[in-house]
Amino acid sequence: MRRLIVQSCIVLALVTASSAADSQILLQDRFERAGANGVPEGWSVWQANAAYPLTVQRVQQGDRGWRIRMAGAGSRFAKARAFRPITGLQGGEWYKFEAVFTATNIPNPADCAVAVLEHKERHTRVLTPVRSGDDYISTLVMQMPEGYSGPANIHLFAGYIPGGTVEWKEVRVERLSSYKPPTRPVRVSAIDSEPPQPGSVEDNARHYAAEIDRACAGGKLDLIVFPEHMNTTKVTGKTAVSLDSRYMQILGEAARRNRTYLAGSIHEERDGVIYNTGFVIDREGKVAGRYEKTHLTVGEMLFSPLIRGEETKVFQTDFGKIALMVCFDFHYPEAPRLAAQMGAEIILVPFASDGRLKEDGYARGAEYSGRAFALENRIPIIFSATLGKDEQPSWIIDQSAKVLARSGSQKHIIRATLDLDAKVIQAWTGEDFHGLQIVGRRPELYNGLGVR
Repeated sequence: MRRLIVQSCIVLALVTASSAADSQILLQDRFERAGANGVPEGWSVWQANAAYPLTVQRVQQGDRGWRIRMAGAGSRFAKARAFRPITGLQGGEWYKFEAVFTATNIPNPADCAVAVLEHKERHTRVLTPVRSGDDYISTLVMQMPEGYSGPANIHLFAGYIPGGTVEWKEVRVERLSSYKPPTRPVRVSAIDSEPPQPGSVEDNARHYAAEIDRACAGGKLDLIVFPEHMNTTKVTGKTAVSLDSRYMQILGEAARRNRTYLAGSIHEERDGVIYNTGFVIDREGKVAGRYEKTHLTVGEMLFSPLIRGEETKVFQTDFGKIALMVCFDFHYPEAPRLAAQMGAEIILVPFASDGRLKEDGYARGAEYSGRAFALENRIPIIFSATLGKDEQPSWIIDQSAKVLARSGSQKHIIRATLDLDAKVIQAWTGEDFHGLQIVGRRPELYNGLGVR
């Protein structure tokens, strides 16, 4: 939810800045006019089950105005919605829909109070809630489909609140005459090459630095992802290094020279132990993040000195938030899901190989699981493979699960552009899965994931 709140705040800021002087209010309903059956004028009420009603009524809160109050009556089965038509919407035009509510005695209001726009029969879009003081401001910025005609409906829902109360304060619809949807293009690359011959640790670093220069010669890049334990590939002698070693300095110099972020995995020696460490180097060439691989393979546990990490981490960059999963971490779907819930906007996976599923001569496991995760979370994923051959490619996958680039024996540097603000809308319902994840998640049910 944190990621969705950040994205919603960005959209709200952009809308406010770009359209405040060029908009038209279609509706601003503060429920001041009384209608039939104790609800505001123009509104109707639907109850899911007459045997378990939710109290829905128009009430006045002193000098703070009128509300639509939805109150639990002791039953967890009760749910209801108030709804009204919105007229004047035109196909191809952009609109901002907003509904404001407060909640009392509800542990997670975003799961129990939902504003939804129904713009065709059962085509719905969730208004994403953002907390502001005591209020929740639910907002949707949407372009009506070309050729659209007829009214839409705004629905205010509450349910599963046996001892709680939701009060809706206002519904507002605004046409944004000159609005342009935000875009956040990020130019990314995966490099899965290896040094041509064995050499020192510094020779290894210089090889990858040259690859950074080569990749950036094809156009500016914001982020380059390298494979797992890159400092152990074709290295003679001791391989583990520290994050302030000459090895990392060489990579940092290449990052600064090309003004790009770098990410990858090394065997890092620290405090007398060795970790399989994912790193982030910023555009200034400085180490900006460290993540220790949290899920070790049997070989790493039994036959190597590697120690596992204990924390999922998300790192802020100048283009968005990223998270690192190192190889075997991605075999556990809880790890990337947690990173997504922590606000990650791209998952980076340096890995060595993936033998879970082979098909057509390719190791497909990471690709298929990565595409599934992108579909479930609407987050792009970049895999960078140690092998760097046709059998084990690297991939860049966008939030719609489309493979934008794949490496091979003749192509070890791949590039693509990801738009981190792009939304993926489910075609048959018109729903945005980012909003649906807020409404549908039931974290209270997931504690059993910790049971062996």
